[in-house]
Amino acid sequence: MKKRTKILIIVGVIILIIIAGILYLVALDEKQNELLTEELAKIEEYAQTGNMDNEELQNILNRTVTTGNYSKIEKACKQYLTDILAQQEKIKQILEDEKLTKILSAENYQVDGPEFVSTKEYITTTRTNLNKYTEELTQLISEEKILSYAENQGMDSTDIEIYRQELTGQINEEESKNELKSSVSEITKILDIAEKVIDFLIQNKTHWVVEEENIIFDNQQLSDKYNTFISEL
Repeated sequence: MKKRTKILIIVGVIILIIIAGILYLVALDEKQNELLTEELAKIEEYAQTGNMDNEELQNILNRTVTTGNYSKIEKACKQYLTDILAQQEKIKQILEDEKLTKILSAENYQVDGPEFVSTKEYITTTRTNLNKYTEELTQLISEEKILSYAENQGMDSTDIEIYRQELTGQINEEESKNELKSSVSEITKILDIAEKVIDFLIQNKTHWVVEEENIIFDNQQLSDKYNTFISEL
């Protein structure tokens, strides 16, 4: 649970750093900058709470309150934040999935054992999706990808330079990528260990039973081996 929380914190910090970077965009027009700053401050509040499904947040992300060239900066910022928040939410849903905490529970052993077909499928799918979503989020953090949102809005060179300096300047791309991958790899390791345990139980399915909340083996050697796997978590 602590490792899952760590990942959520790191992902959340990356999101907040990006929003903070956008909040410091240089004003081309004081009033327009004020409007955009207020919008992005509201988005940051929702990012801090982790409430990405809020209807008001979606309304903010989908509307445009500025005008002229400045509206292009606003649209680029909001489209980028929409995509990165959506990617964050995908990872968050995996990490908060109750099934993840119950893989090695007596309840799961009783329900899905001794063959563990559903559990094996779940581990494989979860690992694949976690790696996929992490890689997609990693790509979003890159300067090239960030700048593509500005280019898609048809900004002139001056606006793009403001967008680039203020947004990408707030992000240590390499450091953010390494932290994200390192942390997610810890969850991948947990999935790998869980899979080893499940495979071990399948291979020795005639030598264990579940009694109340405990798994009981018919010999000490298997019990010790099982406990060794669990101690790695």
